[in-house]
Amino acid sequence: MSTSAVRSIRSPVRGSGQPTNPFSACFAQPGSLDWIDDGTGSIADHWQRFLALGGRAAIIGPHGSGKTTLLTHLSNHARSLGYHSRLVRGATSEMFSFLADHEAAESPHPALLAIDSAEQLSRFAFYRIKRRVRHLGIHLVVTAHAPLGLPVLHRRQPTEITTRAVLSHLLGAVELSGEDLSSLPIRDWLQQPETMRDVIRIMYDRWEEQVGERSPADRRQQQETSQ
Repeated sequence: MSTSAVRSIRSPVRGSGQPTNPFSACFAQPGSLDWIDDGTGSIADHWQRFLALGGRAAIIGPHGSGKTTLLTHLSNHARSLGYHSRLVRGATSEMFSFLADHEAAESPHPALLAIDSAEQLSRFAFYRIKRRVRHLGIHLVVTAHAPLGLPVLHRRQPTEITTRAVLSHLLGAVELSGEDLSSLPIRDWLQQPETMRDVIRIMYDRWEEQVGERSPADRRQQQETSQ
């Protein structure tokens, strides 16, 4: 999601007359943010590493570390290259339907199956999927907390640099009572330990506290300047 898109959907006001909180969950859904290169490479770089691993790999890390974001962008990148790409979460029937459609195609395109939170599948179901994709020559990339028997493409871990970049992306042009993101103790928050998702929740609460302290006139002015 681009910054301009974030700004455009943040403009509406709630029934209370307050500006919509830019740290609301609807703006930070897993996979909805732009990819931020934190020194590990672009999406194209990750795709090349994925192919070098044989087109079968896992993205691992804790909750809220950006696994789904990377998975989503890899799936979209594959689609832009002409792959038949499907991203699914937990719906085993959808995965096998995708595999069946690919098998039935007379001249199938190269394909990628991207599974989010693969550890939620039973061992038997995941074993069957791995066998089918290997048999059909379909690429497979998953997110999980452990490799699940696949080569590791990337170990995600929230860092201060990426967390500040995500907060800046969400915040856009809105000022949090003149508070600069550089003044926030994000490094301390991440060591508690907190995930990026937890830090966004902290910022949500800070926004609510500060907006709640403003007068109606201040809120109207903030609304007008954010549009």
